[in-house]
Amino acid sequence: MKEKIGDWIRKTKGKFTAALPVILFFLFLFYTVILFFGVHYVMVVSITTVLFKVHYRKQLTIRRMISIIAAQFLLMGLAYLATWNLAWCVLLNMTVPFVLVFLRSSQFNQLGYFAWAMCFVFLQMNHLSVREFSVQAAVMVYAMAVFAGIWFLFQRNQKQGNDYALAQKGTRLLARAVEELAGESVDPVTVSELFVVQQGLYKAAYQSRGANYIVTGKGKIQYMFALLFQRVCYFLQNPQEEKQGLSEETRSWLQELADYLKKAGERMFEQDSPEEELEQEAKRLLGQVDRCERRTACMAQNLLRTFLLILEDLHHVNGSRPQYDWKLPKEHRTIHRLLHPMKPDVFETRFAMRLSFVLTIGFTYNMTIPAEHGYWLVLNAFILLRPMYEDSAYRMKTRFVGTAAGCVVLHVLLLVFTGNVGHFLLAGLMVAGMYTETPGTMIHAVFVTCFALTMTTMALPQNLAMELRLLYVAAAVLLVLVINRFVFPTSLKSQFQYNIQLLFHMQHLYLRMVHYSIRERIDYGTICDAQIHYHLVYDQIQQYIQGMEEADRHYYQELILLSWLMVSESEQMLFLINGRRITLKDAGHLEDYLEFTDLILGDIQEMMDVRPKYRIEDQEKLFGTYRRTIEDSLQLSTLLEQYAKQMSSLYLLVLSRVRNR
Repeated sequence: MKEKIGDWIRKTKGKFTAALPVILFFLFLFYTVILFFGVHYVMVVSITTVLFKVHYRKQLTIRRMISIIAAQFLLMGLAYLATWNLAWCVLLNMTVPFVLVFLRSSQFNQLGYFAWAMCFVFLQMNHLSVREFSVQAAVMVYAMAVFAGIWFLFQRNQKQGNDYALAQKGTRLLARAVEELAGESVDPVTVSELFVVQQGLYKAAYQSRGANYIVTGKGKIQYMFALLFQRVCYFLQNPQEEKQGLSEETRSWLQELADYLKKAGERMFEQDSPEEELEQEAKRLLGQVDRCERRTACMAQNLLRTFLLILEDLHHVNGSRPQYDWKLPKEHRTIHRLLHPMKPDVFETRFAMRLSFVLTIGFTYNMTIPAEHGYWLVLNAFILLRPMYEDSAYRMKTRFVGTAAGCVVLHVLLLVFTGNVGHFLLAGLMVAGMYTETPGTMIHAVFVTCFALTMTTMALPQNLAMELRLLYVAAAVLLVLVINRFVFPTSLKSQFQYNIQLLFHMQHLYLRMVHYSIRERIDYGTICDAQIHYHLVYDQIQQYIQGMEEADRHYYQELILLSWLMVSESEQMLFLINGRRITLKDAGHLEDYLEFTDLILGDIQEMMDVRPKYRIEDQEKLFGTYRRTIEDSLQLSTLLEQYAKQMSSLYLLVLSRVRNR
């Protein structure tokens, strides 16, 4: 018991220390806004604190900081406009949240909308006169100035960490894997750890994307490292490959490569790294790669060529600058998705509709029924609504129980903290608890309730305030429950089924890109976007299947492994063809191979009841000669052969599953 209490104290202390900058920011802004402008405008404090919490550790450009602040003023204006009358209320609450979800969120960044929507929602809760709105605008100017000023101080005083710590870890693992390969005994744990690093780098690259570009300079480096590790993992993990019986010359060269990677992994990330020396050493190794056997030589060439590209960019690319030459494909840009027919099975559409409905209903109630603290309904509904049903259901329970417990706790605390000074002191203590505890938990709900009621009981009788709080939380639970049930419901299970569909869609997309690249070069941004998107979908599936029963988990684990191998082979085909590293004399045979493969993938989907999409051809056709070899490219022929074997294994896996149902 004593150990558990001690462990809880250590964890709480750690969380409090981590949250201390945010707590101090809130308290400073909270008390100064009340002092200078009055308690009526404290909503601005919560909005600004969330912005600070999200951004204060980030290295933002001045331009980016200005755009964040400008967006807050735009949302403040829209929120004020929404309070004019019911027509504006309905129109803006149906459109603004919808656009914010499309602009800021995706299935891989589900809460990206929250900090922005919070400004629009919270500033609608009080109906202001023109004079009061002008005061609120002054409060916003003050809050944004404090936000920008403290962010700037953090940037100046914050120690610069290693932006590529994960990539450095991966390089060390890569060196270990190559050394183990030289000893002909690769540890599966090393490969697994390298795979995890690869997935983490794809996520990091995705987080750097903008509205019309794939990655920033830093994201580009992270993506290239992820690609490097993926190719090595493919080589080490491919069950079709024979990895025994390396010659003495091959083992000797691999040991040299491992030694080089160890040295490069330590020195290439330093500010004054010897770039020319590292590049010359890599080129020397590349020139001697013919000492290795053919299969190992192919892997080594891919590794070193990619490594040389990374070395070239690492200290010459501006980490925060967008890579505009890697453009986001037009169909993935926000404006294109907003102006074209929206697909009802897409995450953004489904959640945007639910959020818009909840806010429209909540604010319509707030505007048409003059109830005391009626805005608590929409405030709690906004907090309880989450992209996934399971998360919403969990928060409904913790919010209601935490609210009830908070009322009891506050009743006791107000016996001690009396008068306005006592209320403000208690509010500060509750803020410390709010930002220390994990949002969504019951304890967090207790602190939130105590803070809200501490402020409310300064104007309302204590019992009335508590009754209203419980009533509106219960009403918000009911509203969110109904919306989640009947308006485009999304659960982890349904998202998993959609992701399986996406997994096959991405296979078709890769075949289309290989098919297109035979005749025309493909913009590398398109390839990068597809690669990152696939691995994020893969990661979501991997997380979900961990909770399945053993038989189902084994089936889906095998399915996504085969899919991953096929995508790795497709990516290498693209690298060879799109980079014009080979000349295709018999391109027609390759096109026939791709069209036939595309058809087989469609058959596998039909067995799984997953509707086909992104097909090369809409209609079935008679094929020419189907061959797995290309006369003028041994490496491409090997990839085609491997791809066909993976797909055969996938077909048999799914067929066996269907027969055993």
